[in-house]
Amino acid sequence: MSGPKISHWELERRRREELRREREAKRQKQIAEISGRLDIIANRMRQLEDEHGKYARKSVQRVREWSEDVKKALSGDIREAWRSLKGIEKYLDKQSNRLKEKARKAAERQAIHEQKIAQRNAQIVEAMQKIEIQRKELDRIREECEGLADPILSRPSIWIEEALKEVEKNPKKAINSLNGIAKYLESHTEDIEQLGKQLERSKKIETLKNDILAIREDYHEIMNPGIEQRIEHFAKALEVNPENERTLEQIRQFRHQLAEIMEEYEQKKAEFDYIKSVFSDALGGDFSGDNNTATLSGEIDGVPLTVTLHTQSGRIDLDTPTDGSCKKGLDALISRLDSAQIHLGPIRVLNTGETINAHVRQDLHENQRLKS
Repeated sequence: MSGPKISHWELERRRREELRREREAKRQKQIAEISGRLDIIANRMRQLEDEHGKYARKSVQRVREWSEDVKKALSGDIREAWRSLKGIEKYLDKQSNRLKEKARKAAERQAIHEQKIAQRNAQIVEAMQKIEIQRKELDRIREECEGLADPILSRPSIWIEEALKEVEKNPKKAINSLNGIAKYLESHTEDIEQLGKQLERSKKIETLKNDILAIREDYHEIMNPGIEQRIEHFAKALEVNPENERTLEQIRQFRHQLAEIMEEYEQKKAEFDYIKSVFSDALGGDFSGDNNTATLSGEIDGVPLTVTLHTQSGRIDLDTPTDGSCKKGLDALISRLDSAQIHLGPIRVLNTGETINAHVRQDLHENQRLKS
């Protein structure tokens, strides 16, 4: 038994209703898919803002506006929503790649910039170290040559000052300039060495000359024109050649001779001083004069006497009274001197021709005489 028959029109209606439901279900599915992809786009926008900040702001603003348009299109033609969505995704991909590339290039630029800063700082340190090294080198040469190298060092000194001014602005240029100083000094090595030898020679000459000229002070007691002449001769000879062994040997011999003469002089002086003290004791007075001649006026046993001692010749002059008391005074003086181990030779009275102390050997003091 069959049921009621469905008309063709009914079947067609049901078929259309089924198609409508299917299309609606498909549309809802697409809307859900589009909404999900919009959520993904929103997350990507937040990520772009976090990673790129202000550089992503314009792109994110556009995508937000276009996303709103897509949401509105969902209530209308879904195909328009799909087209807009794909456009957004393509744009977002492009902008994401662009921002990443921009960030990469910015990072590269920053790295290059930091590298340049580090390199520049290293160059500044290197330049300052080179300046200090070159300054010390110039100071060393100045000290060793004592100003003789100033004409050579004037140019590198200027270059160092210029490098100091340039080091902050262009350290590489400063380094090149300082390297030029090293090459300049290297090219003048022989000149500087020659100046050092010249200074050494000058110092040696000065030392030797000062040594020979010091004789004037060391041996001033025995200085005479002959010694002075030899001092001048040796000083000039040393200026010509301070290495001349013959000259140096002659100077050594000269000093040895002077030492012997000085020793003899000091011995005579000591003897002279002793004789003076004995005479002063005997006559009761003090000598006046210099190291060559000394005079004393006094009396012995009531007889006035004046004694003049001559250091160089060893002569003793005695001035006595003319009243005939001179012999008494002289005998007393001779006795006092004998007790002091001072023995006078024969004394001749000039005005009478009489000889006193004749028993003493004539060769002891042949120049001693009496003036009366």
